[in-house]
Amino acid sequence: MTLPAITAKTEKQQTIAKLQKVYSVLSQGIKRSEVDNGEISEWPTGSSITDVNAYYNKYWRPYYKNPKICQTAVSCGYSNNNAWVNLNGQRTGWYVSTKESRVLFMLSDGTLIFNPRNTTDLQGEPAYVNYFYVDINGPKIRMY
Repeated sequence: MTLPAITAKTEKQQTIAKLQKVYSVLSQGIKRSEVDNGEISEWPTGSSITDVNAYYNKYWRPYYKNPKICQTAVSCGYSNNNAWVNLNGQRTGWYVSTKESRVLFMLSDGTLIFNPRNTTDLQGEPAYVNYFYVDINGPKIRMY
């Protein structure tokens, strides 16, 4: 095997391990929260969440070890508020510059969890709520 092939295989294995870890951590936290707060499918969504901090403090914060709430992406160590790229290398188009539209928090290992409160689909209808977007690398310097 050549060095680039070995490096690519190692990076792929590291990514898989990070995804498995964050899946496990998120699943365990959600299960603990569901014991206290009911099924996630019954949690408030979209515009029914009028206080994003109260939502975070009830459904998320108690179930993870030392999570850090981020007011903006920059406040969690990112270089700007549009710091994310998809697997294909293209920017996501998300700007996280306000706390009113989502819950953004970082776990103690640097994993960032993004849970939109109220965004819209192409028809202008509320969408994506109680879905999770995860940055397994955290705010590392990226080359774009």
